[in-house]
Amino acid sequence: MKAKLQETAILEEAIRVFHETTGLRIELDKSENTYKYDQCFDALAYLVADNIKQKFLVEIKARLTNPILGLLMHQFEQLPQKGLLVADYVNPQMAERLREMEMQFIDTVGNAYINVPPVYVYIKGNKKPDILLNKKNTRAFQPTGLKVVFAFLCNPELVNAPYRDIAKVAKVALGTVGWVVADLKEGGYLVDKGKNDRRLVDRAELLQRWVIAYPDQLRHKLILDRYAAPNEHGWWNNVPIFKYKACWGGEVAAAQLTQYLRPERITIYFNDKDKI
Repeated sequence: MKAKLQETAILEEAIRVFHETTGLRIELDKSENTYKYDQCFDALAYLVADNIKQKFLVEIKARLTNPILGLLMHQFEQLPQKGLLVADYVNPQMAERLREMEMQFIDTVGNAYINVPPVYVYIKGNKKPDILLNKKNTRAFQPTGLKVVFAFLCNPELVNAPYRDIAKVAKVALGTVGWVVADLKEGGYLVDKGKNDRRLVDRAELLQRWVIAYPDQLRHKLILDRYAAPNEHGWWNNVPIFKYKACWGGEVAAAQLTQYLRPERITIYFNDKDKI
């Protein structure tokens, strides 16, 4: 529910700022026509300019990463209408990539790419206010907290285990567990009725927040080593990854799905008990 409210706020703010920046209007279609599409996109909207009324199927993302971008490209290719990405913030590098991919977007600070002849808009470089850029996640979404949250997401019943057992599973200090549980309760993700009766709620939103925080907060701390391949382009296409009980990271998966993107980083996930 919270995630939906956040997406609605992002959408409304992006439309408002787009109008202030360009003078063009984007109107939401709130009629029953939207219901038949609601499984594949977040909203139905129209770009209105002079004699143009271009329909867009809108996908809202609070944050963009390379793996998410790959999945979006694949998703947009399946849409029956033109797609419009609405994001909280699109940095200049990501804006350039979106333009090269012909993926139209707007964000909440006025960055945009719209190419519907004769309307052409390309704005990048607008920055988020410092107060928003410096907003910190709660401790539950910082490095050690993310380990505990991950353990809970994988095994929801673990929330009722003694703190010492939780710390052992998540491989964190014992003191970490207490403040993560407190933060999750404060955030509305965990309900504690006492007598070992704790349970996770809003797991889908909790997972979304974990996915957003993981690349910046935790991933770089889990790297064991870096390697260079003799052939830097496409070597991973010929590796039978499942033979080694491993999985590709999001960038390779996105490249394989879209047949378009080129992974910047090749990430392999495997159980530390298995040997590659």
